[in-house]
Amino acid sequence: MAISTFNENLDIIASLPTCPTSPEYTADEVKGKFDEGAKKIKEYINGTLIPQILDELANTATGDGAYKYIPCKRLLKQYKTAGTYIFDTEEFPSFTGVYDVVLVGGGGGGYNSGEKQGGGGGAVTELIGVDLVGRYTVNVGAGGAVSNGLFPNDGESTYVTNAGDEVDFYEYAAGGQGADGGKTRARGGGVGATDAVPNDGADAYGAGGDSIGYGTGAKGAGIDDSIIHPKGYGGGGWGAVSGGCGTVLIYGYVRQEV
Repeated sequence: MAISTFNENLDIIASLPTCPTSPEYTADEVKGKFDEGAKKIKEYINGTLIPQILDELANTATGDGAYKYIPCKRLLKQYKTAGTYIFDTEEFPSFTGVYDVVLVGGGGGGYNSGEKQGGGGGAVTELIGVDLVGRYTVNVGAGGAVSNGLFPNDGESTYVTNAGDEVDFYEYAAGGQGADGGKTRARGGGVGATDAVPNDGADAYGAGGDSIGYGTGAKGAGIDDSIIHPKGYGGGGWGAVSGGCGTVLIYGYVRQEV
């Protein structure tokens, strides 16, 4: 329920004539004008404002002063397969229209010729407390394919943008770097789609970069029984393993009873 605004005219003294005299104004009437504004404010507070606030609290708080309902964060939708989707806020509403969005780019592909190498994990972009209204296009980036030659296969970017013709909202997370056979560690994307330092691993075989908290690039290996598979979404592949696809997680808020 909306709280009513106070719209009374309080230019009471200013509206009096320069010399308010009898018989139009008695002395008591003039003195009463000085109290008229305060009385109007008192009537609004006691007769309108407080009852409306108490009515609202009756629906949102318990009798002992504690809140009956609190905003709680919930995962409303996760897109975890490479492709293009539509997210509609009418289908997935959030309390006060505020959302948190996490985007993870696709992981870079591994290198599978000679000494195997791990690809870099996809970048991560975190949007906290953004206002979303309407329909949005969600594109989940695919992981990079395995490379058997000199050219790396990077992971694809993940992005969210308006579904309409005019683009006024656009956020993305870059894909991880693919391994290229150069025995250097593929770099992974960090939070905010920036590069991160390579992950720990044997230099000779190459270690995948880290996407910081989501996908970790896999360590390369000279023999198959010593591999480390990518972990999480957007993880970089190793050797014969492609990079993991990215993901988009959209969180909203609901009013939950305590």
